[in-house]
Amino acid sequence: MNKIEMTESIMVAKSQSGLGWEEIAGKVGLDAVFVTSACLGMNNLESEYANKLCEVLTLPAQISEALQQFPLKTREQSIPTDPVIYRWYEIVGVYGETIKELIHEKFGDGIMSAIDFSMHIDKEGNPVEDRVLVTMSGKGIVTLSDWRDNPAMSKSDNPYYRHRFPPEVISHAIWLCHRFTLSFRDIEEMLAVRGVQTSYESVRRWCLKFPRTFTESLRKRQGCRKILTT
Repeated sequence: MNKIEMTESIMVAKSQSGLGWEEIAGKVGLDAVFVTSACLGMNNLESEYANKLCEVLTLPAQISEALQQFPLKTREQSIPTDPVIYRWYEIVGVYGETIKELIHEKFGDGIMSAIDFSMHIDKEGNPVEDRVLVTMSGKGIVTLSDWRDNPAMSKSDNPYYRHRFPPEVISHAIWLCHRFTLSFRDIEEMLAVRGVQTSYESVRRWCLKFPRTFTESLRKRQGCRKILTT
């Protein structure tokens, strides 16, 4: 079963159940935005939550398996014509450069992560008309230019010096490799879906070069935990 067939089955079952996304997400035990996104084929659920969702909507095991598959995040249209989705493009068109300027002013030369990211959508009461309240929170990623421009940070102190991608992208690729035992080509494809164009050979080199960096980081965290617990 592909993601399109999965979504069609879920939408039919949701309509028959009479449940809203907030109610479904509450029964599953996850945020409504993430559950909705997974049901629409743009994210995946772990087996525990996929099975719970199928229990809530009385769906077969094939749906659970499809929910657990990694999505291919592509669009046939360059700019969607759906009015709600188009408004987001309009917002970025009007405020995109403003958002960029303010992020750079507060964080330096960097970006907001869409991986370490959360979003909540609420209805806000208003005396005139109710409003849509969207709250987004993404990790602020400092790019390598900030490492180079920091006089207190020497090149030898920065293991990511001369790498094209920021540390978070590299660390995420290494985490995928060791957490899910994926091939380097699998990770290349998963990064491409998120807009990161790199080769499987680069992923292989990262996995060979940086394990020690992660080991030292984990040891420091464990040391902090011991201090806090004593």
